[in-house]
Amino acid sequence: MDLSKFITKDRHGINYEQLELATKLAIRFLDSVIDKSGYPTKDIEKWVKENRAVGAGLMGFADYCLL
Repeated sequence: MDLSKFITKDRHGINYEQLELATKLAIRFLDSVIDKSGYPTKDIEKWVKENRAVGAGLMGFADYCLL
């Protein structure tokens, strides 16, 4: 997620409503990938579906810190 895309036009804050929506959509998408993916063994599939680890990262944090 690029935090710099959620900085308000007046550059005085973050649009948290849009950030929340984008985060929810990204996590829903990544969680759906777990259900649709194929796995080499049943043990790996079982572990992945029990833990449901998703990889969501941040960038643009430096821009956020400059507010």
